[in-house]
Amino acid sequence: MPEVFFFALRRATPKFNPPEKDEWSIPGAESPDEALVYFAKDVGCLLARVENDTSLGEFVLEQRERILTPYGASVGIQSGAVVADWWVERAKR
Repeated sequence: MPEVFFFALRRATPKFNPPEKDEWSIPGAESPDEALVYFAKDVGCLLARVENDTSLGEFVLEQRERILTPYGASVGIQSGAVVADWWVERAKR
């Protein structure tokens, strides 16, 4: 079974505009690319990781540990420590 992580995407510079979201999360994804496909639906555009270290992206993607916490007969999912992070930008077509 592949390892699953908690991914969080946030704007590098929040807009603080109530109709626009600044943070998104997905509690179960296997890879950063899978998480970006999921987040693209909410953001409304294709997203890609920044390949060079010289430019900053519009968003930050964080890969976090996934913590399972038992609650009676069910299990809650929480984010843990950051494992890795990447700058993300709107994909160029």
